[in-house]
Amino acid sequence: MRANRQAGLPLLAAALLIVLTSCTTLVRQDDLAGEYYNLGNAFFQLERYQEAADYYQKALALNPELATANYNLARSYLQVGRTTDAVAILRRLLTDDPSNLLLKETLGYARYLEGNSEEALSIFLSVIESSPYRTRALFNAALIYIDRGRFATALPLLERARNAAPSDNEVKLYLGIALLEAGGDPERALRIIDEARSDTGSLSARELSLLGAAYADSRYYKRALDTFDELLQAEPNNQEALFTEAVILLTEADEGEKGLAMLRRAVNAGFSDEGRVTRLLDNPGLVNEDAVRSLLKELRFGTEAGGTGNNGAPQDEAAAQTGREPAESTPAP
Repeated sequence: MRANRQAGLPLLAAALLIVLTSCTTLVRQDDLAGEYYNLGNAFFQLERYQEAADYYQKALALNPELATANYNLARSYLQVGRTTDAVAILRRLLTDDPSNLLLKETLGYARYLEGNSEEALSIFLSVIESSPYRTRALFNAALIYIDRGRFATALPLLERARNAAPSDNEVKLYLGIALLEAGGDPERALRIIDEARSDTGSLSARELSLLGAAYADSRYYKRALDTFDELLQAEPNNQEALFTEAVILLTEADEGEKGLAMLRRAVNAGFSDEGRVTRLLDNPGLVNEDAVRSLLKELRFGTEAGGTGNNGAPQDEAAAQTGREPAESTPAP
């Protein structure tokens, strides 16, 4: 019996060694997962998103329950265009944490990128219902309404976003644009826009396009021309800027030659909206009408002179003035 007990001791010792070694391995794995996670964060901050994703994946391979790594992996996927993978991660995280507003906001942004603006808007509005002054949800919901030309609906959301984040220049800029487009207080709108621009560097092409259109729709033609000129410095073949400048120059600024040059550039850049060109031709303020028609014929632009270009459909008065459709924008993460 004693011999048996002695024979069993090495087996017991071996079992203890395996258990202790296993615990040590688990500790090392957790530490290594944390190191990979931190490296992923560092690469994310450097905007090296694919490398960030690689390290988050390494961290999760060692510790699949590292929720923050899962979330940051989803954000990295959004940056590198793997939107479907990001949505799958976010939905899984929301299954475990359905009241997490940050996860919901990010899912809304991801669904917008996938082309489902309806679900994205529904998500943002549900976040706002839970947290009425959550700036990013208010802002992104407003941008979706702006996409649809519903500036009056976007306006109260942007007003609330500004109250929540009074120093956010992006919010201020879009608030000013919405005020102009919705027919609000134009002097206040201009003050807000000027304040935002004075505290901000250069605007994106999308922001310049929206701002120039808002100025044009509100008949601040000098501001519109200056803004579109700024946009054309970055994007010389921007069809919308070229055509809207041409319309203003030919119908409001009495600068026929410059307007013709802009119209030529617009058509050469690919502008092809026959309805808007017809509205330009029908505009009673058009100067050099014969020259405009001659240019369009020279460029083989497919429009007939005169007549209505919208088949009798109603149109926005500001669009009729500038020959422009509502501009679009994109929500931000």
